[in-house]
Amino acid sequence: MDVILSLPWPLRPEAEKAFLMRCRELAEQGEERVLIRCDETPHPSTRVLTLLLNIAHLAPYGPPQWRVIDAQENLLEALRLTGLDHWFKNGTDEEAIA
Repeated sequence: MDVILSLPWPLRPEAEKAFLMRCRELAEQGEERVLIRCDETPHPSTRVLTLLLNIAHLAPYGPPQWRVIDAQENLLEALRLTGLDHWFKNGTDEEAIA
């Protein structure tokens, strides 16, 4: 079963920390598919990309089969340009972001 988390917006330190802690818990539990909904994220700010990079670093706990969903095209393009799209792939998908 997929777990869907909504990226908090606007990003504030407390919300950002809580979101990352929840992601860490899911990774440690071996959750195979986590969908990170970015529908309220209006632009790919440095904070957003840094948070997604921190989530990508959770990969040692399990396979990186997490996806970014419902994101605006500018965020998707930023993920591609920074290489973060690689970390949100799973074993069967050509594209890691939807």
